[in-house]
Amino acid sequence: MPDTDFSWERLKGLFALSHDGIEWQHDVDYSPACALEMAKLEAECGIRSTYFFRPCSDEYNSFGPSVRKVIEGILTFGHLLGVHIDLGLPRDADVSDAVLKYECVKQWRLLGSVYQVSQRVSFHAPPSDVLGRPIPGYKSSHGPYWQDRWIGDSRGVWSENPEERIAEGEPLRVNLHPEWHFWPQHLADEWREREALKP
Repeated sequence: MPDTDFSWERLKGLFALSHDGIEWQHDVDYSPACALEMAKLEAECGIRSTYFFRPCSDEYNSFGPSVRKVIEGILTFGHLLGVHIDLGLPRDADVSDAVLKYECVKQWRLLGSVYQVSQRVSFHAPPSDVLGRPIPGYKSSHGPYWQDRWIGDSRGVWSENPEERIAEGEPLRVNLHPEWHFWPQHLADEWREREALKP
């Protein structure tokens, strides 16, 4: 049975297991408000992480006043801002180095025109061809260092048992989506069903 336990108690327990080799990050796919709640909880637990916002999102406007307040709040809590890049390509697409770099530069500059943005990038629903690729000038969450060193909760399901992987004490990137942890249960369940239908 898939692991869909996203209780706050479990989340706090994961933060309590954190060590120097853990890199926490959040892909903000749908709800900036949930991201701000996550940022506040992390600050209370002594966790610093990176929040990746989509400058070209269909779900929210990264430059509107409400999202600006959210991002300012996240930065005030001591977290970093990164760019969540949507290539708009299918999972089996071939991606040239030129296209990859062009999209990083374009979307980083777009978000960076308003906010203080780190050089960190993550990819939204990335083609397999992007995984494990270095991108000169950027720190990619999908770069070669993190191959086989990550866990996540994409589509509202844990990829592996997070407690076990974190407790190993090895370098690990933990990729969370704040919605699964802060949405009401009925809404999370509804979106989990939608996500499961995606290719």
